[in-house]
Amino acid sequence: MRPWALALPAMLMAAPSLAATPALRPARAFGYFPGALVSASTEFWLPPGTGLDPASLPVPGPVDPETDLRRIIWRATPMRGGTLVTLRLSYQIFYSPQETGLATIPGFTLTLRRDGRTMAEAIQGFGVQVSPFRHDLTPTLDPNQMRPDPAPLAVTSGRPWRMPVAGALITGFSALLLLVAQRADRGGSRAFAGAYRAIRRQRLSDHAARLALHRAFDATAGQRILAQDIEAFLARHRQFSGLGSEIHEFFAQSNQIFFATEPGTAAARPALRAFARALTRAERRLA
Repeated sequence: MRPWALALPAMLMAAPSLAATPALRPARAFGYFPGALVSASTEFWLPPGTGLDPASLPVPGPVDPETDLRRIIWRATPMRGGTLVTLRLSYQIFYSPQETGLATIPGFTLTLRRDGRTMAEAIQGFGVQVSPFRHDLTPTLDPNQMRPDPAPLAVTSGRPWRMPVAGALITGFSALLLLVAQRADRGGSRAFAGAYRAIRRQRLSDHAARLALHRAFDATAGQRILAQDIEAFLARHRQFSGLGSEIHEFFAQSNQIFFATEPGTAAARPALRAFARALTRAERRLA
């Protein structure tokens, strides 16, 4: 599950303030040039009853003389124990250093509301390394000094049939590799098979077995999968459609275990192992 699941006690604070000051995280911290787009994101929890005022979100446009905000997407996902807020922003930087330098993108302040009260909450900015543009320093060559490449030497063979046969063998072997690669691609990553083997052989605890299955869902989808993402997951991976109700129940139990103030009953390891085996069988239908 996500790292914020470890901060469950902090989510239950009564005041409309966050446990720690959130910070924007860039997709990467280096490798940019003047005019490049920089993607950044952050996630934070709001305690129960606390909401984010959308009017306090930054508006696309100039941030400072060297930075423009091009796009902002936000989502508030209600869950047991609070609300998960996700912000995704895209900046364009115009910082043009003489040498590689740090471009600082400032943060901003959000407004939280609860029971008629408001509170300002700061979102920390970040910095990225920007490299200058360089003109081509390659010295200009005198055309008179340039010479054509020598012609390749002719290769003769006493058995001319060897070349066509060798070419046919190479072509056939390449086609076989392509077929194997395509079949492997259709077979997917076999993430559920790996989770099933771990649960069966390593005798994982109920908690560890549940986490292994969540990571298998993430690996199969190529992104984090939460309860609200199940229908989209099943639409993209129809081989699991026959297990739709079991998958919904599994995620509902996980929400109860990881986010509820009072944990409820959930499937033990034998049931999780049976669920992992069913997912593995469905996964094989990709082949």
